[in-house]
Amino acid sequence: YNTFQEVEMLRHKGLAYNPDIVVINWCRNDPDAPFFASKPRTYDSKEISYVWLLLFDRAQFKRETAPIVMKAGEVDKAFVDPVILEHSGWKGVKRSLAELKQLGQEHGFRILVYGPLTKEISAILADLNLEHFDTYELRQEDYPNANIHGMHPRPEANRIHAEFIEKELDRRGWL
Repeated sequence: YNTFQEVEMLRHKGLAYNPDIVVINWCRNDPDAPFFASKPRTYDSKEISYVWLLLFDRAQFKRETAPIVMKAGEVDKAFVDPVILEHSGWKGVKRSLAELKQLGQEHGFRILVYGPLTKEISAILADLNLEHFDTYELRQEDYPNANIHGMHPRPEANRIHAEFIEKELDRRGWL
């Protein structure tokens, strides 16, 4: 998810839980449009009989009909919802976080954004007066096996992050 999608998920699913605190884990690719997207398949090949595969070779049928997943650098913006695209980039992040702040005010929850914060996101968070902390305060060398600043932290990093979040929420008097 990018920031817009996170806020939309909160709006459409998370608010039902009446949260007191919403914690957003900032990731370096959050300003981007989704970089894993499915490209629609066409079934106009004269070389493949999908009916035959369905009847006699289900495994091959599944392979031939599975979505084509585009990865980073391959995603054709034509396959991404225009609303998501207009909420991408730093302007989109700022707009989405402003919407998040508005939701917090309307629904009475606090917001904490954490993660490896760059100067761009730090400036946006400061401008919007959103509470945040930077995991770059944690030194990677203190946690050599944890990948604490990675986009896909290892289980040990998740444990470290959870402890760090708990301490931060307690420090702020939110617990």
